[in-house]
Amino acid sequence: MNTPNRLGKTYTPDGWIVVEFRTNDGEVNRKVMASWYGGYLGSDSWKLSSGITETIEHEDHYEFVNHSGSVYKCGKNSFGLNGYASGVLESFKKDLEGVATIEVIDIRSE
Repeated sequence: MNTPNRLGKTYTPDGWIVVEFRTNDGEVNRKVMASWYGGYLGSDSWKLSSGITETIEHEDHYEFVNHSGSVYKCGKNSFGLNGYASGVLESFKKDLEGVATIEVIDIRSE
């Protein structure tokens, strides 16, 4: 579900992870990779955020504010991705091999 807020859009994914991109020249950027299930008539989908600028922890969810102004509202019990998004992540890792590394960060234990 996507809703407007004062900063930009708010995304509430069915599943999510935080990925850390680390380039060979030392640049580090954390992003939310979010996934949604398509349901009976739709197809699964995914989205990669522009880059986390702030993390706000609530009792049952995190809010990740991004460079673009969008906010990802991610439930603590929905950590993980659907199969489609997991495959996309593996493709990213292969495509960026030698240029950058991608690591999944479990923000829940930080």
